[in-house]
Amino acid sequence: METRSGDGGSLHVKASIVGLDSPRPPDALVRIQTRGLHAALLERVLEVPMDIYEGRVDGELRIHHKGNGFPDLSGTVKCRDTGFHFWDAPDDLRGVNMDLIFQGQRLYLHNAQGWYGAVPLHISGDMDVNPDDGEYRLSAQVGANLGLLRVGLRLGYG
Repeated sequence: METRSGDGGSLHVKASIVGLDSPRPPDALVRIQTRGLHAALLERVLEVPMDIYEGRVDGELRIHHKGNGFPDLSGTVKCRDTGFHFWDAPDDLRGVNMDLIFQGQRLYLHNAQGWYGAVPLHISGDMDVNPDDGEYRLSAQVGANLGLLRVGLRLGYG
């Protein structure tokens, strides 16, 4: 199945299901390829622990579901000029360029650069994509003076 729109990019989905005639749950493999896809549509395909609302994505994601439990994921999605919000974070990240690398039930942020409020930063790390067992392991390097950092983190001056 392929979906195209004027400026929303393209999405190609291929699915195969094995074992429909078996008494045990079937295995499913879904392959998703995107090119210039509006980044917010990524959330319609996969629930990730952040709200993505702007930018474009390119790449391939494979979802392998082996009967019961949370599926295994693999693939790389390149994000350009994305805006997103980590759940429970006080501010959004904007203008972020990064690679999202999916391996098993982990999501790795590779070479992520963007803005947290008024603060330029580089982010690296990983997080669980399974919402039942989720944890973040992220670190950021800030390239701003203390005044911009306080404004970006919404800290007072005294």
